Amino acid sequence: MASISRISACPSRPSSKFSTKSSLAAPCCRYSGSLRINPKQTPWKPYLDRLTRDETMTTISGRYGHNRRPNIATLAAATDEETRSLALPTDLPLYGKRVLITAPRQYAHRLSSYLMQAGAQPLWMPVIQITEMSDFEELDAALLHIAEYTHVAFTSRNGIAAVLARLAVVFGGHGNARDALRENGVKLCALGNDGGALTDAGYPCDVLPKEPSTLGLVKELEARGEADGARVLCPVPRVVGLTEPPVENLYPNPK
Repeated sequence: MASISRISACPSRPSSKFSTKSSLAAPCCRYSGSLRINPKQTPWKPYLDRLTRDETMTTISGRYGHNRRPNIATLAAATDEETRSLALPTDLPLYGKRVLITAPRQYAHRLSSYLMQAGAQPLWMPVIQITEMSDFEELDAALLHIAEYTHVAFTSRNGIAAVLARLAVVFGGHGNARDALRENGVKLCALGNDGGALTDAGYPCDVLPKEPSTLGLVKELEARGEADGARVLCPVPRVVGLTEPPVENLYPNPK
């Protein structure tokens, strides 16, 4: 295994980055083109209060044209049936709840988006931080001898980003790095959506197990007949100030 990043505890104050109220939790003023409506101005408010994120003013503007304002009777008739079956903000499962997110910044954004869609108000307060290592000697040495391995197994997007960056440094560019992997028959393995990080960077994702876990990867290699005699380089983070269980105790022997 070769270390690729540094994980450590980080005392921090709550951040306001993800503490803003969800657009699902309260009506807002939406506009498009020349159509602009103030939700506090009567008699529009009773109808705007019933609009959800699926019924935006962009839709209404497109329906009636950008250069003329629909009258209140026409708008009410057009939206009454459509909004009658739409959920109110208070119907969302996490409406009014505040959720503390302790994940690092790299993971907090996607989670906070899902929470806001459910009506929650995320509050970001990371308890660990992921930083770049100051010494890549161990990793670079493993990459220089990449021909000794049959597979490189990634378990996170951070690992993919770190290793690809060092591959480019060691081999003098991503093109040369891809050539080295291909000429030596080294296959790249990823879990779940992380495979997209490889393909987006121009590298192949040769092994993507159906079960997005390290155990699933082992099963996939066995099913492909690539487990026996495999020499797998597994880049892992160097954990500082935290206690992790031994990797060998996480899963039973797949055999």
